[in-house]
Amino acid sequence: MQRVWHRKFDGCWYATFTEGDGQNQIKLLKGPKDRATKKLAEELLVKELKPSKKKSAPDWLLVNGVLRGFLRHSKRRITSCPPSPGTRTSLRRSTVISAVSA
Repeated sequence: MQRVWHRKFDGCWYATFTEGDGQNQIKLLKGPKDRATKKLAEELLVKELKPSKKKSAPDWLLVNGVLRGFLRHSKRRITSCPPSPGTRTSLRRSTVISAVSA
């Protein structure tokens, strides 16, 4: 875990992160240099380090979302459009219907 530290001249608590080739500092909160404020700064740091549950991309952009949308669209299209005469699906349906009714 990263350690928090206090900068005297501005009275703020910071944490330093190493990313790639450089370091980044994040200001956590402004407060005096005492144990209670340090503990609060450490709690804020833990919240910052926690992974976000937020989605990285909208659902329609992910493969799963695209497939669900396609299946919904296909289901609506199949139920709303009767088969054209002479197509394989209409011939198969009529064969099945005639076999069942005979």
